[in-house]
Amino acid sequence: MLHLGHILTALTDYQPTGNEPEVTSFVVDSREAGPGSVFVAFSGERADGHAFVADAFARGAIAALVERLPGVEAIVISDTDAWISPGLAQAVTTP
Repeated sequence: MLHLGHILTALTDYQPTGNEPEVTSFVVDSREAGPGSVFVAFSGERADGHAFVADAFARGAIAALVERLPGVEAIVISDTDAWISPGLAQAVTTP
């Protein structure tokens, strides 16, 4: 079972408390966000995911991985493209 604390630990110096919510999915389309999901905001050619962070939270996302602050609380990382594969693999395999 993956919890938000695992992701925060992989990205920051966060120390899990054991009370972090369970992550149910990772989504890149805010319309697919639901309770427990983590929204990853990519800056694409057709749309910028940062514009949809609030929508993802409104649909139940518990966190958003962003490259810049979108006007709501989020986890800022330097490069979502570079993190998503190795970072996600580390977070999923290192509880």
